[in-house]
Parts: sequence; C-alpha cells; structure tokens
Amino acid sequence: MKELSLKDTEMFDLVNIPIIVLERNTTGKVVYKTQNNRACELFELSREDVIGRSVNEVHPGRLGKLAYERHQLAMNSSAPSRYQVPVTIDDCIYQIETTLQPILAANGQVVQLIGTCREVCAEQAVQTLQIDAQALESEVEQFVNLAAHDLRAPMRNVNALTGMLKDGFQDLGDGKLEIINMLEKVTSSTLKLIGDVLKHANGKRQQCNSCTVEFDLQPVFMEIMTMLDPMHKVDAHSANGLFKGDATVTQIVLRNLIDNAIKHNRDNKLCLCLSVLKDKAPDGFYQLRLTDNGSGFPDPSTAFLDSARESIDQGGFGLLGVQRLVKSRGGTISAENLDSGGAAITFTLPGQLLDRANVAPAAEPIEDDEEMQLFRKTG
Repeated sequence: MKELSLKDTEMFDLVNIPIIVLERNTTGKVVYKTQNNRACELFELSREDVIGRSVNEVHPGRLGKLAYERHQLAMNSSAPSRYQVPVTIDDCIYQIETTLQPILAANGQVVQLIGTCREVCAEQAVQTLQIDAQALESEVEQFVNLAAHDLRAPMRNVNALTGMLKDGFQDLGDGKLEIINMLEKVTSSTLKLIGDVLKHANGKRQQCNSCTVEFDLQPVFMEIMTMLDPMHKVDAHSANGLFKGDATVTQIVLRNLIDNAIKHNRDNKLCLCLSVLKDKAPDGFYQLRLTDNGSGFPDPSTAFLDSARESIDQGGFGLLGVQRLVKSRGGTISAENLDSGGAAITFTLPGQLLDRANVAPAAEPIEDDEEMQLFRKTG
C-alpha cells in the first residue's frame, strides 16, 4: 500500500469515526501527520494542535507516555495493534480504544500508521468486567487468605509476649504500662481483623451470604486507626452511618488506603477524613470518599493502572490490589488531587446505606480514650 498524502487523507473527514495518521519525522520520532474532523471533535484539538507533534507532546503526562510507547511498538511492527487509555475531556474521563493499522513500503518497512479511535462504552466495560471478575476475585482472595494466615502466627506471638510483659509488671507511673496496654490493644485488634478476613475467605469459598452484614462505619474506621496510628499522630475524622454490605472488604480497602496515605505523608501533620456520598451512589452500592492533606499523586489518572504492580512486589497489597478487590465486586474506584492540596479516593462497593449518614466533610473526631490521655500526660 502506498504512503498516504495529505490530499489522500481529506476523505477521512467523510467518515464519522475518529481517525489519526502517524508517521516518523526526520529525527525518527512518531508524530501526527493529520487527523480527521471527528478526531478533532473527540479530543477537542484542531489539526494545527497535533500535526508534527507526538502524542506525549499533545497529551503530556503518564498516559501520553504510555500511548507513545504503543505508537513506537506499532511503528516497529508490521502487525495491527490495539490499546486503551483513559483520556480526560472536559473534566470527564473516557476510556478510548485505538486500533493502529500499519502501511508498509515495498521493502516491508512501516511508513505510516492509520489509527481509528472509539470510546469504550459503559456496557462494553461491564461485559469486560464480568469476563475478568472471576479471575480477579480468585487472585485477590488467594492473596488475602495467604497473607492472613502468614500474619496470624506472629501476631499471636506478639500478643503472648505482651501478656508476659504485663504479668507482674510494676507500674512506676512513667507511662510504660500504658504503652504495654496500647500494644495489647493493637495486637488484639489486628488478630480480630485477621480472623474476620479468614472467615470472609471461607465464606466466599462456600458461596454463602455470611459476608453481607450490618455494620457501623465509624467503629470500623476507628479500629483501623487504632492499628495504624496507635500514637494518634493523625488528625482522623469519619462520618457515621449504618450499612449493609461486606464489612471485611470495606475494612481491607480502607486500611490499605489509609496506610498508603500515612506512608507517603509529608512532614506536616496528616489529616484524614472519611465521608459518605449518599446522593451519588448508584443503585445497589454505597460510596465512600477518603481525603487527606498529603503530597497527592504524581498522576492520579494512573494511580490504579497495572504500572502500580511494583507496590505489591515491594510487600504491600498496593493500590492495584485494592482496585482489583473493589472491581471483583463490581465496584469502582478513582483518585484525584485536590486544589487545596492532598488527594481524594472515591470508591463504591455493593450494599446499601440503611440510615441517614453524616455526610459533612468533617465529622466528629476520634477522641482519645482515658488510657491514651494518661499516656500523653506521662509520655
């Protein structure tokens, strides 16, 4: 097939699907030769905005870089290729699938790429999700089950050692007994969580409905903060509400998101707020939003892409694991940086809000108990 000239590509304007034409420039970079009117409308970019520029120059950031890598691979191969990336248009995120068809010279070398673009509609996304859900759920359940088993034995040992320290301990009023009591509380809460996770995994294997229970959001949040922030260094707030759903999955998601926020916090005091978005939740789901004042995400649109897998490899469940856990239940999860600083993660899980939740962004703070107040005075 001969190389297309600009005059040849004018006929693409008669086609009501977005079309792009790519080629190598004199420096070897893959750049836009042109795009048709429908592509201009979809991406809200004129031909002058793209001609002679690469996709990562037109769409800077991680997504543009990923798309450019695909363009390079397609230019170096004689086979058609296809890829998907989320694209932000008018503050809305669209999943765009691009199919690249190479045009070959007489010597078999790729001289141009003809790309057709389409938005992956919600129905197609659901169908894809249904196909992948079983495999994703199996992978996540296996990971969580193994992790819970691995953690239970050492946590029992820590709990036993804490009991040995407390047995016969003479309180000198220097705060050491309060620290031991705090350690005992953390290990007890962690063992309870591990037991809930194992019970949840067994229930899933037996295909029962025991995982759907009624639970209060604020106590779940407080249990997590007891485990992750026993010194109460984080300014933590949670809305309240009675829910019917999978309490264990909700706790696992929140615990990993909170742990991620604490781990990546900058030097200033971290503030966390968990709120209920009851008016925006789709039917059959409840929606929660966790915000913080930390450093935010380098690129929120890629926070849950497969490129985040290294967080699992480094020993944590990771944002990718959280995403898979949520999606395996048919839920959604997204991240964004806030104009005021920090980040927000919003997710949905199947279930329902049973009472009127406090949806104010700052609910009642988690107060110190008497034990912690005494520790603050003595420590």
